[in-house]
Amino acid sequence: ILDPPLVLSYIGHECWKTTPFLSVVGSRDPHMISKAWINLELREFLKRQRVGVVSGGARGVDFMAHQLAFQLDLPTVVFLPSGLHQMYPASIRQHVRSIVDAGGCLMSEYNSNLEVRKYLFQHRNRLIAAMNHAVLIVEAKEKSGTLMTAHYALSLGKPVWIVPGHPLMPSFRGSLNLVMEGAQILRGAEDLRLFFESELIS
Repeated sequence: ILDPPLVLSYIGHECWKTTPFLSVVGSRDPHMISKAWINLELREFLKRQRVGVVSGGARGVDFMAHQLAFQLDLPTVVFLPSGLHQMYPASIRQHVRSIVDAGGCLMSEYNSNLEVRKYLFQHRNRLIAAMNHAVLIVEAKEKSGTLMTAHYALSLGKPVWIVPGHPLMPSFRGSLNLVMEGAQILRGAEDLRLFFESELIS
């Protein structure tokens, strides 16, 4: 990336050295069909392929993906928009042990005592876009941090895959717009497997 972090601090394990990763991002308030897709299709993919998850720890899609990973004893990396001693969101603190025990980590490029700032979300998102083999967008509005992450990934030449929704559903319009910018639609666990394996080979 053009502006790499000077320092990365973490709590947990150096899992990025040994595990292939998929970044998973999406709405903080996902539709019930997105939740069902995550619990069925993403779970099946992670369970069979043993791929780690990168995301930002926010409620909704991000945390659901992290939770799937540590429930399946897979490493997950949580990139924080704050310092490690001022974890945001605060709710992630109760899951630190589960994340670490499953081989994952919580990571930040900021001073350990820095509290969250609005501008740090976008700054942090470039790392979520970079530390992976691909980015999966489960559900995104037209203006969202999820789209920022997707655009970072596309600028890096990373594959971006989206779970499609109906064009009349506002919460999916951003996702569908990404198709016009080079993202690829996928249907389920089998598509994820095929796409991801092609990235490991290339």
